[in-house]
Amino acid sequence: MITVYGVPGWGSTISELMLSLADIPYEVVDVEGFDQPGPARERLRQINPLCQVPTLRLADGSIMTETAAIALMILDQRPDLAPAPGTPQRPQFQRLLVWLVANVYPTFTYADYRNAGRPPPRSSWWRIVASTGKISISGSNSSWPPGRGRWARR
Repeated sequence: MITVYGVPGWGSTISELMLSLADIPYEVVDVEGFDQPGPARERLRQINPLCQVPTLRLADGSIMTETAAIALMILDQRPDLAPAPGTPQRPQFQRLLVWLVANVYPTFTYADYRNAGRPPPRSSWWRIVASTGKISISGSNSSWPPGRGRWARR
């Protein structure tokens, strides 16, 4: 079974969602607090010296990190979850997957830590997401409504 080291609403959300959609069994080790010194950080450091989420321990014991790589690994088992290779939609899917992890994730990290001890500023982008309740990428003809339970925005 796959073990996902993550925190609700953090970077592990995409991996957990894809595993669920793919009907791949997994368990979650909640490492909330990993971003500060303490037991959660040490637990995560034992398997990922970079202390990043998501970190997956695969069934064979190997470690997998990086959201885009995890998504592509899951798609190897369930290719029906994304546009098929060779279709006009596939390059757009690949672009959006990499765009999300390369451009959106870093903005949250910066906003969370640039002024330690002060609330993070709310960017225009996040205000739009929060007010509409969905992420819609211009030209993609798709949107992602926030989930319930573990995937719900806090």
